[in-house]
Amino acid sequence: MLPSFFFQREDRALSVGYESSRSFQAVAVDFGVAIFFWLLVVYGISNAIAVLKFGQLYIHPWTDKIPVVRHAVRCVACASMWVGALTSWFLFSPASLVWLTVRVAWPVLELPSLPAWKACFVDGAVASAVSYLLWSITEWLVPTPPESVTGNASHLPDAM
Repeated sequence: MLPSFFFQREDRALSVGYESSRSFQAVAVDFGVAIFFWLLVVYGISNAIAVLKFGQLYIHPWTDKIPVVRHAVRCVACASMWVGALTSWFLFSPASLVWLTVRVAWPVLELPSLPAWKACFVDGAVASAVSYLLWSITEWLVPTPPESVTGNASHLPDAM
């Protein structure tokens, strides 16, 4: 449970670029929406690389030569770990944003700053977990037929 001053406090470090009349709660909601969209973007890119035609046509021919990379690129959770870490390093880091929010909301804790490599690791792990969860839900709702996974239907009974 968050203390009441977390939502009532106006913070200048977090409200850069925002109007001064915005409350801390509105800024926190904006951060939550940004993190949600970041997770959706990472999930979409990792699916495009691991499962969809884009990955099969443009990514897999380059990565099939190295066995470790081949398995990492064809797995949605593995690909999303690397996509999450790279987007965290180059575009947007949710871990750094949450860490900054906690540092500003509770200055009593005196937390040190979060190094970029730790933020990338945390973002990659969170992206992998969320992508695996979304992929599991997708497979549960719409199961993949076995012949599309193996490439042949030899294990299926013959149709008469």
